Amino acid sequence: MIRWIAILGVIVSVNTMARAEENFDADSLVFKNVFCSRNGDKVSYSVVGTGAFRAPRVDTIETFMVSWLNRHPHATARIVEQSTLGPKLGQIDYIWIEKGNESLNIDLVRQGIVPGGMMADGVEYLTLIKDAMRLDPGSPDFPKRVIDDHTYHAFMDKVVIAEAAARSDRVGLWSDDYREMMKQEGYIPD
Repeated sequence: MIRWIAILGVIVSVNTMARAEENFDADSLVFKNVFCSRNGDKVSYSVVGTGAFRAPRVDTIETFMVSWLNRHPHATARIVEQSTLGPKLGQIDYIWIEKGNESLNIDLVRQGIVPGGMMADGVEYLTLIKDAMRLDPGSPDFPKRVIDDHTYHAFMDKVVIAEAAARSDRVGLWSDDYREMMKQEGYIPD
């Protein structure tokens, strides 16, 4: 009996590891704007948590990410949140890409390529609006954060600092080149 329980435990662990791989080599990613994929993987990935489809970003985002990865070989992609977009669109995981103490996600914000709010995960965003939208956080369709809350909030503190620096230095979206667009989007007051 104990032998069967042990075998069952190994089977469950292997199946869970196949999908719940939380870290992998970022060099295996192929980018298309803020989205990326890996050969043979049915999951899509995003380097932003919210606003991936609509929020403003600098046109050179893809070039910046590829350049960052070239300067940081063997960086690690860490899954932060897993979301299901429905049976046709499948799974999309929000990832942070890191090499040591450096973070592609933080650098995207620091260089003004994306606003800091795009680094908030869907759990945070949907939790804020769940009552108005009548969303159930217990639903299987609700995003799942796969890192601990302390790590997530420490990262978001760094995002706030990075955006403040980008605004102060007037780089990327915070430069004069994007000022009108950022006003129209409500990021800069009139």
